[in-house]
Parts: sequence; structure tokens; C-alpha cells
Amino acid sequence: MSDFDANRTFRGLPLTPEQDAEVRHYIKRKKQRDEPWDTPELEAMLQDMLEPPADEDSPVDDETDEETRSAAERASASSTKAWTRSRTARNGTPQWKPKR
Repeated sequence: MSDFDANRTFRGLPLTPEQDAEVRHYIKRKKQRDEPWDTPELEAMLQDMLEPPADEDSPVDDETDEETRSAAERASASSTKAWTRSRTARNGTPQWKPKR
């Protein structure tokens, strides 16, 4: 990681310019909402950025893989329902007309 300047990145961490921008954006967003920004969520984000990627040759735990897939499917279904709900009037008819 030669793309970083320890004097210019968040807490002097070895972050790429893109990662540093993401961290600073997160902090700015939290401050705008008057929320604490030094949170476990920020720590997890930094940990994820600093952790090297997993070795693709290592064996994958089938149970963990299935849990990840299930969580992704639930999240997708939930967001689809929310989107559909936000696009439907109270009487159940769409508020928009599909393109033909």
C-alpha cells in the first residue's frame, strides 16, 4: 500500500485515498446528523479496510456460506417489499404506469 500518506489519512492508518474518503464521508454524515461518529460501526469499517482479503484457495465453510447466502436473500426480499410498498397507493394500485 504505497498510495497513502500517514500524515494525511484518518488516524495515520495505511488507507488508500478511496478508503480515506469513505471514512471521512462517514464521519461528515454522522456529524451532520448530530450523531456520535466514533462508533463500533466505524471500527468495523476500518478493520475491514485494514484486513487483507481472504485467501481464495482456503476451504470455505459450507455452513457460513449458506448463512451468508440466506442473509443476502432476506435482505433482497425485504428491500424489494419496501420498494413495492413505497410505489403503491393506499388502495393497492401502483402510483406509476409501467413502460410498454
